[in-house]
Amino acid sequence: MPIVYAAVAEDGQVTTECQLAGNKTDFSKVITVLLERMEHRNHKKSYSHEGFSYNYITEDEVTYVCVATMDLPTRLCFGFLTKIKNLYDGGEEFDAVLEEQMAFFNNDPKADKIKGIQSDIKTVQDIMMENIENVLQRGEKLEDVLDKTDKMNANASTFRESSRKLRRAMWWRNVKLNICLCFICLILLVVIFFVVVWACGGFSFPKCG
Repeated sequence: MPIVYAAVAEDGQVTTECQLAGNKTDFSKVITVLLERMEHRNHKKSYSHEGFSYNYITEDEVTYVCVATMDLPTRLCFGFLTKIKNLYDGGEEFDAVLEEQMAFFNNDPKADKIKGIQSDIKTVQDIMMENIENVLQRGEKLEDVLDKTDKMNANASTFRESSRKLRRAMWWRNVKLNICLCFICLILLVVIFFVVVWACGGFSFPKCG
């Protein structure tokens, strides 16, 4: 019953994340949909989807997320989130902290008794777990949203590849153009040189001395 994924997001964008080794589920896609549709005021929420709980705390426009198997007590999920919220400093190496805290909360029985997070854990009993599709608009299905997201990502990837190829083609075109211009200038200089030689009566320039 482990925490299998954790992330921190700012302004709706994941800035650091960590996934339990050996778990192949792509949680980041669901998290992206969740971040796009959640309220960004200070609050806590818990959703369920396909055997996992998606739990998060939003505070001061920073969202702390963890995904766990459904048999992990909700109080531990929010204890973990409170812990990483207290540790988060906005640094780029925070994924190592996520990994360390995931290992602690997954393996150490003392994790449920940490001082400093007990008061926050008490508020968890007021959080009702909902199906994650409740965050979607009426009539939407998560699978359809994820499929649209995949297609948008694929289109974005195709666009980036096309742009890269276009930039490469334009670069080669400019290189070839510059080579041609240099060659033309060289030819013009040679022609001018021989015209001057002819006008001056030869290479010793007798008429121009």
